[in-house]
Amino acid sequence: MAPRTRNPDSEWLALSAPDPVGIHRVWVQDQLARIPSGRLWLAVEADLVRSADAM
Repeated sequence: MAPRTRNPDSEWLALSAPDPVGIHRVWVQDQLARIPSGRLWLAVEADLVRSADAM
């Protein structure tokens, strides 16, 4: 697999994690990395069925 290049978007996302270097290590292995929300951005979790009904 070819190595991925870093870009401003992925750098910003990695920097929002407590361990940006660790995030890049996980990404290099083509895996998902857990990045907690709240430090640089907020996320909302909602029930799928209720959300679909609301739309």
